[in-house]
Amino acid sequence: MSTQITIDASVILSSILYQRPKPVNKLKEIETHKFRVFTAPFFKSELTNGIRFSVKSPQDAEELLEQTLELCDKFEEFQLSNPAYQKIMDLAIQNSATVYDTTYHYIALTTKSILYTCDHDYFRKSKHLGHIEYLG
Repeated sequence: MSTQITIDASVILSSILYQRPKPVNKLKEIETHKFRVFTAPFFKSELTNGIRFSVKSPQDAEELLEQTLELCDKFEEFQLSNPAYQKIMDLAIQNSATVYDTTYHYIALTTKSILYTCDHDYFRKSKHLGHIEYLG
């Protein structure tokens, strides 16, 4: 059985845009090991938006997006039910966090995986829930 993990868009963006060591190493680990990787339904939209606002050249942005989406095609988009959205909203309110960030954490809690994030603000607010690791 493969190890299950959840990653948010900050891990990919920190790796491809800023070459931050911990996210880069985590992506290498994901590529070389048999991980089952979960993401949120809006994951690719969030990545696309991050690249759109971070890369100046339209041609460079398009090339980077193509490479990024190819990598992300290996990840599983976790499907959410209506009751899941209610729980996500409750957790977001409880932790003064966005629904988007909380969705990734909900997925990790539900699948009993670890959420890897580079979002220090979210990590600080929600680490008490467990199933989360900050990659810096």
